Amino acid sequence: MKRLNNPVFLVCLSAILYAVVGLMYMPWMPEAVTASFGFLGTEQGSEGKLVSLWARWAVGISMSMLLLFIIQWSLGSNLHKWVLVLQLALISICMAAQFPPLLLWGLFALTDTMPPGTSMFWLHLLLLLLAGWTFIRLIDQLKLGNAFENPLKSE
Repeated sequence: MKRLNNPVFLVCLSAILYAVVGLMYMPWMPEAVTASFGFLGTEQGSEGKLVSLWARWAVGISMSMLLLFIIQWSLGSNLHKWVLVLQLALISICMAAQFPPLLLWGLFALTDTMPPGTSMFWLHLLLLLLAGWTFIRLIDQLKLGNAFENPLKSE
């Protein structure tokens, strides 16, 4: 439970999950692991550019968050507050980026055209909640001015 309160661990977890979800929307991924838009019928394919753009942004932001983690790891407390501010900005973007997919998957879940697997809705909701909790923990750490805590050290 202590790890779920560690903002550095939460940033890494959020970044990894965000990258995985972003990769699930990439058009070059195998169909077995990607989000299916077959329920769009004849309109399928019209969403391609926007979804691909969202996926590239998701992977880019998650890689930026992981890069900031590496910087924070190597610098320790030298630039700790600046790294926290950048992480807060990226987590805010992650939270905001979950609303369009949540809205669209939620709307399609309410119709008869949505297949029984509404897992993408729940996955985006999980990402939103995780990003929100990470945001709160980063704010707490910024207020307290705590030094860098290694999330991988033994408890």
